[in-house]
Amino acid sequence: MPITYHIDPSSQLVRATFTDDVTHEEMVAYFRAVAAEPSYNRGFDRLIDWRAVRDIACKDVHMLAHLILESTGDIIRPSGDRRALVVRRGAQFGLARMLQIILDVAECRAELCLFHDIEHAEAWLAGRPEAAPASQGSPAS
Repeated sequence: MPITYHIDPSSQLVRATFTDDVTHEEMVAYFRAVAAEPSYNRGFDRLIDWRAVRDIACKDVHMLAHLILESTGDIIRPSGDRRALVVRRGAQFGLARMLQIILDVAECRAELCLFHDIEHAEAWLAGRPEAAPASQGSPAS
């Protein structure tokens, strides 16, 4: 499966790795599988690694935005959850930035920041000041 994940209830974090070519059906299955896990809570943060994805289409970015908006609709935390998306530079970063803008315009309750390495993404999720998102502009909030 091109999407693997691990839920860590103690840190309220879902770690996911996307690889190869991820289809619409696989993204939907991932969101449903995580939501069905007894150890999962909708307010958990997410660390999503896209660096091994070979190709992602513009239509898939729009679909992913819809899934994120749907999954954050009734989050208990007033600030929503936080999603750190780790991407490669170039076109993949551009598509991730498009996702960030779509969520911002839709006033998504999930905050999305883009990173080029796992360490900075983990630091941002942990609230450490050394975290520097790769994205310029405001994160989705």
